[in-house]
Amino acid sequence: MVKIIIDKSKFFIKRSTIKGPMGEHNPSLTGFTLIELIMVIVIIGLLVGIGGPVAIKLVDSYKYSIHRKDLSQSAETAFRRMSREIRRLKNNTSVITANATSYSFVDIDNNTMQFQLNGSNLERSYNGTADTLVSNVSSFTFSYLDGNGDVIPAPLVSPQATDIRFVQIDMSLSSNNNTVYFRTKIRLRNILQVSDLFS
Repeated sequence: MVKIIIDKSKFFIKRSTIKGPMGEHNPSLTGFTLIELIMVIVIIGLLVGIGGPVAIKLVDSYKYSIHRKDLSQSAETAFRRMSREIRRLKNNTSVITANATSYSFVDIDNNTMQFQLNGSNLERSYNGTADTLVSNVSSFTFSYLDGNGDVIPAPLVSPQATDIRFVQIDMSLSSNNNTVYFRTKIRLRNILQVSDLFS
């Protein structure tokens, strides 16, 4: 029996170089062809062309929601404060002014309170000192309702006993092409209503 021993270290494959018009080409070197580069540029162009407008819309949508949230928070804060203070009406002869853009009254601590629209600002006056309650007001209306919920065209004010039982406020705030509408109805506390007699 004959045993053949092969020395593997003696065998190797020589990488050849190819000579061409541009010089030697070494197959072990990698790179991109012109067609591959053009394809990559076309694909990136398509992604930017499609993805760019989508990204812009997402950013615009985010900004829109942030502005709406800010407007909503401003309105809710104003409504909460107005509701709390309007409910503190002293009695049925304490309403001083009641029209579409202004409502003033004396509260249970004998302070004169007034809420009125001044330009695009809703102002709150406390004993004659005014401060801005909310800005960016695009529309604002006070409505006055009787005990049945019907609108009173010309409410009775001091020195007469008022016939107002509810104050309804409609307001819209606008900023950066966003407009948000709000409405609240406030029941006057210190005025006896017919429904209170039977409850």
